[in-house]
Amino acid sequence: MSINISVAPTPVLHTPLISPPKHAFLAKTLPMLLLGTLILIAVTTVFSQASTYGITNDEALQAQYGHYALKWYESLGKDRSMFRYPKDMYMPQHGVIFEVVVAVGEKLTGNQWGTRAIICGLAGVAGVIAIALCGLELSGWWLALVAGLCLWLFPRFYGSIYNNSKDMPFLCASLFVLWAVILLQKQWAEPEKLLRNTILLGFLIGLAASIRVTALMWYGVLICIQALWWLQNGRQTMRDHTLLSALAKHVGALVMVSCVSLLTMMALWPYILLNPLPHLYDAIVVLAKYPWDGIVTFAGHAYHPYALPYTYVPGWLVVSSPPAIIFCAALGII
Repeated sequence: MSINISVAPTPVLHTPLISPPKHAFLAKTLPMLLLGTLILIAVTTVFSQASTYGITNDEALQAQYGHYALKWYESLGKDRSMFRYPKDMYMPQHGVIFEVVVAVGEKLTGNQWGTRAIICGLAGVAGVIAIALCGLELSGWWLALVAGLCLWLFPRFYGSIYNNSKDMPFLCASLFVLWAVILLQKQWAEPEKLLRNTILLGFLIGLAASIRVTALMWYGVLICIQALWWLQNGRQTMRDHTLLSALAKHVGALVMVSCVSLLTMMALWPYILLNPLPHLYDAIVVLAKYPWDGIVTFAGHAYHPYALPYTYVPGWLVVSSPPAIIFCAALGII
């Protein structure tokens, strides 16, 4: 007589790891620490070096414009000093929100030029954060670090952040718009995030346009993105009988972005608030053909600003960019 005795297998207990794996430290923690160090160094540099940069020709005019606009907000629209400039100066057609922020800082500190340089410099640091966010969404923390470092070390960027209160804040705001566009693209298929990302994008476009109306070019970028999407997916939507729903989603997002950006401009740009669409059109026309009759020097010649050669922009970018940036740009184009 035989007896079979079966023994149940001993369960294997999987003990959770207490410390993260090494690759997680290299992939995330280390670049995060380095990026945080970069931002800290950038902020410290702004506070320590802002006073070493001079004042540009038009900073006094822009500072005055910002204080006049601040009075408009403080008086709830009763003080209209910002609209009393000569018509040929076209001051109201320029976005004013960043100048208002600078004016608030100057009023709080009681210091004009030092505070102005610091706020402009911190706006540059915000641009570094924005491009790092773009890198993070595209390829993780290492690309975020590389993107932020490259922008901070770009001579034409760093050399202008302290005393250019128009172009540099506009650039930094546009980088945040780029980040919002990437977010919207990545999370397009997630309904719970679509509305949030659409509102965010509309607000950031409105903010950038309230610094320079050139930011409205992002509408064209969005339309091109949508056109490319339809070229790639249009036939599939017809086969899946989802054409109307996809069309409604695209049109709805574009309308939402446009409405939010217009409302933002109305809140941050008094000239637009007074007569939204006509004044917006006027600002676009004025800035597109700005009546400046100065002389531009390039490659040993003097040119009128409306008669620059086609080689001006690429030549300027090559001359003013570090060799590493030129090399990487060429690789990116290829």
